[in-house]
Amino acid sequence: MIQGVAVDEVIGEGAPRQFVVFSTFIVTIAKESDWGNGVKSGLQSTRSARDQGAAEENSMLGSTNIVAFVPTTDAVKARAFYDGVLGLRFIKDDGFALVLDANGIMVRVAKVPPPFKPAPFTILGWQVSGIEGVVRDLQKKGVRCEIFSFFQQDELGIWTAPTGDKVAWFKDPDGNLLSVSQHV
Repeated sequence: MIQGVAVDEVIGEGAPRQFVVFSTFIVTIAKESDWGNGVKSGLQSTRSARDQGAAEENSMLGSTNIVAFVPTTDAVKARAFYDGVLGLRFIKDDGFALVLDANGIMVRVAKVPPPFKPAPFTILGWQVSGIEGVVRDLQKKGVRCEIFSFFQQDELGIWTAPTGDKVAWFKDPDGNLLSVSQHV
C-alpha cells in the first residue's frame, strides 16, 4: 500500500518565486508468507488471469524487501540517534554504512563526506498508530517537531490532512527530514 501527502507553497511576493515541496510517502511491506489467507486470496480473486500474468511479469521487485538509505556525515551521532533515540536495532558498521533493523526492514545510514546538504523533503518515515503518544515520546527524548508556515499544525507539531491522515516531521542530526504518520 502506498499512501502519500504532498504540500506546495509559493514563498516570496516577487520574482523569482521559490517553491517548497514537502511530501511523505508510506510504504507498507509484508511478506506473502505473513499474509492471512483472506488477504492473499482476496487480492488474487480481484485479478483476471490476464492481469495476474501481467502482474507477475511486472513484479520483478514487488515481492522483495526494500532497503532504506539515509545519508550521514557523522556516524557516531547518527547511531546515537537512530539506535538510542528512535530505537532501531543496530546490526553492524560495515565501513560504508551503519546497518540497522527497522521492524524487519534494513536501514543503511550511509557515510557521506561533507559538505552534505539534506534534501528539503521527507526521506524516511514511519507509519504509526496513536501519533500523539509517539510524538510526545519523541519529545521526551529531545526530538523537536518541525513547524511549517504553510499549513496549520497542532501544539505537538502534528498536521491533519483533509483526509484525516496525520503527519509530524522531525530532523536527524544531519538535518534529514523524517516523519511519523497515522493514516485513516
